[in-house]
Amino acid sequence: MSTAVQDAPAAAPSLFAIASRIWDAGAPVEALTADRDGAAVAFELADGNVALAPARDPEPAATRIRIAGDSGQMSITPRAGRYAPLERAELGTHGTIAVCPSASGRGVVAIRSDGRLVRITPRGQVVTIPTGDLGRVGAIASHPAGPQIAVAAGGNVVVGPEDEPARGTVSPLPGDVAALAVSPDGRVAAATREAIHLLDAGRTMASFAATRAERLVFSPDGTYLAAALFDGGVALVRIADGRVATLANYPAPVRSLAFSRPASAFATSGAYRAAAWSLATPPFDGAADGALVTGRPGLVLVETVAAHPRRPLLAIGYADGIVTLAPIGSREEMVLCPTPGGAVTALGWAGAGDDLAIGRADGMAAIANLPPALFK
Repeated sequence: MSTAVQDAPAAAPSLFAIASRIWDAGAPVEALTADRDGAAVAFELADGNVALAPARDPEPAATRIRIAGDSGQMSITPRAGRYAPLERAELGTHGTIAVCPSASGRGVVAIRSDGRLVRITPRGQVVTIPTGDLGRVGAIASHPAGPQIAVAAGGNVVVGPEDEPARGTVSPLPGDVAALAVSPDGRVAAATREAIHLLDAGRTMASFAATRAERLVFSPDGTYLAAALFDGGVALVRIADGRVATLANYPAPVRSLAFSRPASAFATSGAYRAAAWSLATPPFDGAADGALVTGRPGLVLVETVAAHPRRPLLAIGYADGIVTLAPIGSREEMVLCPTPGGAVTALGWAGAGDDLAIGRADGMAAIANLPPALFK
């Protein structure tokens, strides 16, 4: 006698699958940038191209929440329709090497591989930005709220209008500039081989010892500046007194830096759990000072982190493709993206923090729409 074998019931789709828009970008994602107006997210690809997605979800998860009458259990229903595909910016033979939000609010500005600047609209249109006789541009950063952009060409930093940056104020520095950042009040940080220089209205206001900084991030209030170092580790600078904490002994290069205003904290990737410190007791006298245990330790490297703009929450991306959410200073961790795959190379919160953009080395690009009820 034979016994019929019934198929196992299909697994319920994950929160990530239901709440997210997910695309195949066609190439590894290396970085991502959300524009200032919340119109678009630009995924920077390893082949030099840029793929753009609307930041706003046409069917937000909050509109698809259902509460079971008998149990009170919350669920999110599947989407009723399709969402838009990625828009690819046509850049010809010149790919991009760096991207920042456009000072106009919508879209992004990119450096092409030939050192020229272009603006990319949310629909993927590419507009050349004249740079006059500036020469080959190597780094860019836009003002977080103002209409200006900072551009580095060789050892010169120019701050001027985005449409014609060559008309701006020039600050010559001792060596080529590898990275730029603009503070909320408009000061510019520029990294050369031996130091980070703080510029204001064309003048060098201070210089901080930091060798080969390659990524710069200001805290939301401009009080601190963080730098990822080419030779490993992180430099944390307190602007007011110029004090520098060098945080070394990371098991891997630090790919991302994040400041959290709600938690008054600073976090990095590069270890086997998110590395975080309280800015109330910053680590100027040792890496243990102010350390905040965040998330669970494991055997997989943290590749990237992103701090929520309104909650004391950190998104954590791992080398195996998993993305989690953890309250800063807590061992608790919620798995958001449970699907293993390529390393999570990019994370970023869009707009007010309802959407988390994710990029992976296997070409997955996604934007997860997270309803406020998820955090209650």
